[in-house]
Amino acid sequence: MKIAISVNTTWNIVNFRSSLIKSFILDGHDVIAISPPDDFVSELKKLGCSYIPLPMDNKGANPIKDLVLFLRYIMILYSQRPHILSAIQ
Repeated sequence: MKIAISVNTTWNIVNFRSSLIKSFILDGHDVIAISPPDDFVSELKKLGCSYIPLPMDNKGANPIKDLVLFLRYIMILYSQRPHILSAIQ
């Protein structure tokens, strides 16, 4: 099964979802992390999951940027076709 995890910071995935990712991988699942790039990308990759950078404005409220983000999500989901998506904020 392919599982996608999306969070608004890579730091969050590494610090709060590492054990979950390791558990999924040990169970034989493919895990994809989707988040904005930051200093924790290398730590995330060490967990054994795939990484897709997704730039986003975490503090903005621009509807055009939000639409672009939504369309990027759609393109990623269409190309990766995960069975499960967990979007955490």
